[in-house]
Amino acid sequence: MEYIAENRKTNIEVEHSSIDFSLVIVGNKVRSVLEENYQIVNFNDQALADRMYVEDPEHLNFYGLEVIRKIIDFQFVTVKLFLWRIFMFYMVGFFIPFLVELSVDSLFLKNIAYLSCFFT
Repeated sequence: MEYIAENRKTNIEVEHSSIDFSLVIVGNKVRSVLEENYQIVNFNDQALADRMYVEDPEHLNFYGLEVIRKIIDFQFVTVKLFLWRIFMFYMVGFFIPFLVELSVDSLFLKNIAYLSCFFT
């Protein structure tokens, strides 16, 4: 049985997009200089989220745009590891000691579990 790679056809859809935020960053720096409260502009995920935040209910269709949804999804992917670590810290530091406290009769172990729950 011989596999011939030349006869194999592939149809892989590739999506990519690029948004240039350099004008937004330069605009922030110029605005801060003109308002005489110059500060170092750190254009990170939080600054991008502040730019994308829309309060008006009539403009909520902005979040339905495909580009905006992809940016938000990408930001969530970068935060997913942090959220997983926080969840595991909560499970180990609070939830498991809480369950141990409910199931043991030893006063010493209950106090240890109480301290773990308190400091978490």
